[in-house]
Amino acid sequence: MREALQPKVGPSRDLIEYFLSEKRQMRSCTSEWSLAEAASVIRRSRIELSLFYDGVPLRLYDRLKDTPRYSLNHFQTRQIEKELSIFRNRARGQVKIRILPSLARESTIRFYITQFGLEVADAFHLAIARRFRCDFLVTRDNDFICKKRQLETIIKIVNPAHMLNMIRTGKSSLKES
Repeated sequence: MREALQPKVGPSRDLIEYFLSEKRQMRSCTSEWSLAEAASVIRRSRIELSLFYDGVPLRLYDRLKDTPRYSLNHFQTRQIEKELSIFRNRARGQVKIRILPSLARESTIRFYITQFGLEVADAFHLAIARRFRCDFLVTRDNDFICKKRQLETIIKIVNPAHMLNMIRTGKSSLKES
C-alpha cells in the first residue's frame, strides 16, 4: 500500500520537509484553514484504511464513519492533534513558516465560487492566499489543477512535484520551467 501511494504523496512529503528545513530559501506559509483541512484528511484516511482492511467498499465511508467500529478513538484523535501540533511548533519555531489566519472576505469567496466554479473550501483557500499576497498555491487538488489556466491571472497554481522541481532547479516562475 505504501509503495502505491509513494508517487502521489511522496512529492508532498518531500516539499513539506524542505519547507521545514533550515536550508530553504523561499518565504513560505500555510494557513490555519489548511491545517484544519489536513486534520480532516488524516481522519478520513485512517477510517478508509480500516474499511479497506476489513474488505468494506470505500463508497460506504459516509454511512460507516461514525459507527463504533470505524470512528476514531480518543487515542487516535489525540495522535492527529499531536502531529499537527508538532508541525505547527516546528513551522513557527526555528524555520519560520508563517501560519496565516483563516481570514477572507465573504464577497471574495462568493466571487471565486461564481466566477471559477470553485467549491466553498477551495474558494476559501484561494481567498486566503490572495489576501496575504502569496505567489503560488501549491496543491494536489484536481479542482485547482484543472482550473489552472483560468486562475493564472490571480495566482500560480502548482502541484508539489512541480514546486520541488522549481526549487531544485532554482527557477522561481512557471515561465522558466
